[in-house]
Amino acid sequence: AVRLWDACTSELKLQITVNQMVFDVSVTPDASIVASANWDAAVQLWCTTDGVLVRSLRGHIANMRCVAFSPDGSSLASGGLDRRVKVWDVASGRERCTVMHDGG
Repeated sequence: AVRLWDACTSELKLQITVNQMVFDVSVTPDASIVASANWDAAVQLWCTTDGVLVRSLRGHIANMRCVAFSPDGSSLASGGLDRRVKVWDVASGRERCTVMHDGG
């Protein structure tokens, strides 16, 4: 599960059930979307107000390890064990580019 907490009150605001192991999460700067990097090689985008799945981003061919939103929240970078970093357009869910890395 992914749990979102209010940092000021320590109150649990939302719990999202994810049917995969989650390795990393990232939240948009406006706190409207949380992304999860999952075991099944997918990135899932969730609405933070109601926990509804907005979309799944697929393109990696191995387990996910990390996700991070751009400062304006319009792009999302994801990295996995496939030695690829992908940059996604958050609004459309389309892949903008892929960069191969050597894993070092």
